[in-house]
Amino acid sequence: PIVALAQHNGFLIIFCKKHIVIYSGAKDPSTMTLQDVIKGTGCIARDSVASVFGADIMFLSETGVQSLGRLIQEKSMPLRDVSKNVRDDLIANVATETLKNIKAVYYATDAFYLLSLPSVGFTYCFDTRGILENGAARTTIWKSINPTAFCVTESRELFIGKPGYIGVYEEYADNTI
Repeated sequence: PIVALAQHNGFLIIFCKKHIVIYSGAKDPSTMTLQDVIKGTGCIARDSVASVFGADIMFLSETGVQSLGRLIQEKSMPLRDVSKNVRDDLIANVATETLKNIKAVYYATDAFYLLSLPSVGFTYCFDTRGILENGAARTTIWKSINPTAFCVTESRELFIGKPGYIGVYEEYADNTI
């Protein structure tokens, strides 16, 4: 089954549960051709797919948060497991979350990918500025908020929403009013 769709550098990316289908020529459907099929991994949560500033796409698979961009650019690199250092805990938490509740966003201003598991009470923050030696992203876990929605505006503000509240991410002022 198809879980999510994305566009990246002229490619149409079709995320299925167990594989990813990539078409080139997505700007003109009459010239689209099958570019690649990545078997064995797919996307499990529609709203986990986020474009990383036009250079990459991140998404949640059965094995954690994956980065797709390098594979498309170099056509030979495997998917990069961004969540490698927190994978076991992340997978355990995802297993107890309703998949349709999972939300994600990429915030270019501070170069991070947020993955919210609101029922579980955790939001994973993956810093994309510097990749660690093992290919994973530096990760922090936010436990005090449980966002159910994200929105990045054209003016580069990040709004974080949950029932009855809308907040703006700014100034690294966690747990303050």
